[in-house]
Amino acid sequence: MDKSTAYSEYVISKTMIQLEEASLEGLTILKEEKEIIMPLYNDLSFGFKVSEVENNRITAFFKTVIDCKTLGSDENSISIECIYRGVFVSNEEINASDFTEFVEIQTVPQLVPYVRSLITSLSAQMNMDPIILPTMDIIQSLIKNAQHEESEDLNEGRD
Repeated sequence: MDKSTAYSEYVISKTMIQLEEASLEGLTILKEEKEIIMPLYNDLSFGFKVSEVENNRITAFFKTVIDCKTLGSDENSISIECIYRGVFVSNEEINASDFTEFVEIQTVPQLVPYVRSLITSLSAQMNMDPIILPTMDIIQSLIKNAQHEESEDLNEGRD
């Protein structure tokens, strides 16, 4: 199948769970240096938490921390922390456990575009090279996280 045929046959299939709302809930920027010396390298970390199911809705919070450091230094030139809130809604009845699992898997890929846009815009306005968050392979991330959890479970049994 050639690309033009594949694209013409591509059908978007909506899931029964949708991200209904995304909002910036917190933003902290600490700029340590008066003058930023380029290039910078970025340490990036993510975290999220998910609420309980209530009225076919789950709220998820996605925290991103970026520490920008001058090459050859461990000192932060700039630290940016942002928290986005996403509200996920199911338009059909769904088991609470399945709903929660879906939202846990989808929080990062659904909210990263909002974070990416914010961070790129903010960094460009700070008179520095724009920070562009890396593209992530969600499936590979899930596999690596599962392998990491299995490894931790195995190590917990050792004394």
